[in-house]
Amino acid sequence: MYGQPPRSYRQDILQQYGRNLGFERLYQLMDRNLNNEDDHTTIENRPVIRLDLFEPGTKVIRVRARRTGKLATKYDPEVFTVIGSFANGTYQLLDSSGRPLKRRVNHSNLRRYIERTEILSAPKDQILLMGQGVLALWREGEM
Repeated sequence: MYGQPPRSYRQDILQQYGRNLGFERLYQLMDRNLNNEDDHTTIENRPVIRLDLFEPGTKVIRVRARRTGKLATKYDPEVFTVIGSFANGTYQLLDSSGRPLKRRVNHSNLRRYIERTEILSAPKDQILLMGQGVLALWREGEM
């Protein structure tokens, strides 16, 4: 004790073990960060999916803003007609009685309305392109 030099931190086994663990964690973090950067670059380089733009005269349905319960439908049953489209992705709509809505509606809140008579009268090749639900009906032979 007295008269002896203190141990160097390099001779302490526990400190060396902790330092080695710290370096391992550091390398693991570096590898994880590199993998995350690779994932982000692949997301940035994905092709941009263009939205299906609605032209004036297209019939659409609107997303229900306030759903009352678990079994409520996602869309309002009222069919609207597009009378104008704008560069920021909003649309001016007419309701079924012919009155324009006060506010424009964002593209993400609209879906194209396809009447059932259009589906029934379409050729079978075209029906396959319209959607999964219609495809299931065609396979069952209901059409």
